[in-house]
Amino acid sequence: MAMLKSFWAAEFFPNFGWILDVITGLHMRLESCFPDFDAFFKGLIDEHLDLDRPRPEHKDIIDVLLEVSKDETPSTHLSRDHIKSILMAFTELARNPRVMKKAQVEIRSCAGRKPKVSENEISKLIYLKKCGKGDIQIASTSPSTIASRIHAPL
Repeated sequence: MAMLKSFWAAEFFPNFGWILDVITGLHMRLESCFPDFDAFFKGLIDEHLDLDRPRPEHKDIIDVLLEVSKDETPSTHLSRDHIKSILMAFTELARNPRVMKKAQVEIRSCAGRKPKVSENEISKLIYLKKCGKGDIQIASTSPSTIASRIHAPL
C-alpha cells in the first residue's frame, strides 16, 4: 500500500520523471511488488474456480468474467491475465470515487436499465475508454504499470 501512496515523478513529469523513479529506487520496489499483486488476483480467480466453493445468491464480477471467458467466441477472448487486468482497473476506480462516479454516470446515461449493452453503445463510452487507456490518471503510475505488466504477456 505504501507504494501506491508514494510520490511518482513520472506522474508529474511524464517525459523524464521515470529517470528519477529509477534513481530513487521506487521503480525497483514496484517491480518487486508485482508478483504479490499477481498472486493476489490469481488467488481470487482460483477461489472462484473452486468447485467446492459455496455458490452465492448473486454473482460477483469475477464470476461474470469467468463465464465470459468460458463462452469464448472468435471475436471475444478473455484470459486469466485479462481478468487480472480488469480487476486491477476496477480496484483503481474504487480508490478514486470522483473518476468512478463520472464513469458510472456515463454508463448509466448510455445503457440505461438494460441488462446488456450493444457494441454501438459501448463505442459511445468515451470517458470509460480513456480510463482504460490510461488517458485519465486514475491512480499513481504504479498501478498503471502493474496493470500493463499483467496484460503484457498477451
